[in-house]
Amino acid sequence: MLMYQRLQSLCVACHLTTMMHDRISYQVIVTFHCCHNGYTRLCADGTATYSEVGDMVQWGTVVYATQPYRSNLTQQIGDMAALRADFATNGSVSGPWDWAPGSVIAFSHDLGDVNGPDSPSNVTFTIGYVRDEAINYLGNSRANYWRGAGCDDINCAAVHVLLDYESADAEARVLDATIAAKANAAAGSKYADILALSTRQAFGSMDVTIPHNSLDTSDVMVFMKEISSTDDGAGSSPNQTNLAIKAAIALNAYGLMTGQSNYSDTGKRFATELYNNTLGTDPNRTHFTILEGEAQTWALAFNLFPDVLLGLNTFPTAAYAMQTAFYSTIRSLGGVALDSREDWGKTDWMLWAAATAMAPGVGNNSCRDMFIDDVWNFASNGMNEVPFGDKFFVETNGTDVEGMWDMYEARPVVGGHFALLAMQGHGILT
Repeated sequence: MLMYQRLQSLCVACHLTTMMHDRISYQVIVTFHCCHNGYTRLCADGTATYSEVGDMVQWGTVVYATQPYRSNLTQQIGDMAALRADFATNGSVSGPWDWAPGSVIAFSHDLGDVNGPDSPSNVTFTIGYVRDEAINYLGNSRANYWRGAGCDDINCAAVHVLLDYESADAEARVLDATIAAKANAAAGSKYADILALSTRQAFGSMDVTIPHNSLDTSDVMVFMKEISSTDDGAGSSPNQTNLAIKAAIALNAYGLMTGQSNYSDTGKRFATELYNNTLGTDPNRTHFTILEGEAQTWALAFNLFPDVLLGLNTFPTAAYAMQTAFYSTIRSLGGVALDSREDWGKTDWMLWAAATAMAPGVGNNSCRDMFIDDVWNFASNGMNEVPFGDKFFVETNGTDVEGMWDMYEARPVVGGHFALLAMQGHGILT
C-alpha cells in the first residue's frame, strides 16, 4: 500500500504479478480482465485445475477492488515508477487501462477536504484469490462457501466484501478482544500477542466449501493444506518414545470412546512400561528419551498434551511433573530444542509442552512462562521476514543463528498455540 502525504488523495498500487511470481511456474500466462468502477481480475491461464508447484496452487483468479466512498475514484495500469511519479505530481492516477507483463494496477481516491464534514473517514480495498473449483474431495469438486450464499460470480463477491466490511470488521474486533482477554487471563500479555498473530494465520489457511454441483450450503466442509508428520520431527528411527506416548494415549482414548476397555488397558500398560518401568526414560526417571533404551538422549514430549487436555489419565501426574521440571535444565538460549540431536525448536509443540506444565497437580508456571517467552521472543525479535514460522533455531551452530527462522511459514499448525487456552475448556471464546 502506497500512502502519500498529499491529504487530498490516496493512491494504492498493487503489483499483482509479484504476488504470483515466486510460487507459480514460469509457464503460466497471466491475463488481465477488467471491469469498471474499481474492479480488476488477473487470471493464470494455461494451468490445470488442482495443479500446484512448490505447494502453491496454479489455478484461479486474483481480485483487486475498491469503490467510491464519497470520493472521486480513478484508476490506471502501467509501470510502477511512472504511476508513482504521476500520483506525486498530480495527486491522482488516470490513464491507460492496458495490462502488460510487469504492470501494476493503481486506484486513487480523491478525498477532497479531509477536514470537511462530508469527507469519508476511510476507504476500503479488497484483495482476494478465488478458485472456482476449490477442492477435489474424493473425486468430487467443491466450491467456496460464498458461491451458495447469495453470490455466484466474483464481481458480486467483491462488491459484497466491500459493502460488508464495516460489519465484518466489527465482528472481528469483538473476536480479537475476546481472544486477547482470555489469553491474557490464561497466561499473560505475551501469550495474548502470540494468539493475535496465530488466529489470523489459522483462519487464513481454511477453505470453507460446499458441493460445486449443487451449492448446497447445508453440506459444509472445511479444508486445510496437508500438514501431517508421520515421525513427529524425529526422523524414521524405530522405537521412538514420543510416538509410543502418542500410541498409548490413542489406545486409551479409543477404548474410552467406544467402551472397549481392552484398548484402554493396553494403552495404560504401554504407559506403565514407558514411565514406571523406565522403557522410555533414563534409569533415574528424570526425563523421557528420544529412543527407547537410549538414556543419554532427551526430547520435547509434546504428545503428553492430549492426555492432559482430555483428562484421559493414561500417564500418571508424576510423568507430567517429571518432564516439565526437566525442560529448564536443557533449554538453549533461544528455547528448548525438539530433541538432544537438534538445534531447532517448534513453536506449536513448545506451547503444547507449556500447556502440559499446567496439568492438574503439576501447575508449573515457570515452565509455562519459559516456553511463552521463547516463542514470543522469536516472533518479535525483528530477525525474520516470513509470516509466523513454526520452526526456528534455538541456538547458534555454524550458519544456524539463534532466533532465526528455519523453515515452514504461514502454516495452520499455529493453531497449536491455543493449547493453553484450550485447557480452559470448550466454549472458552463464546
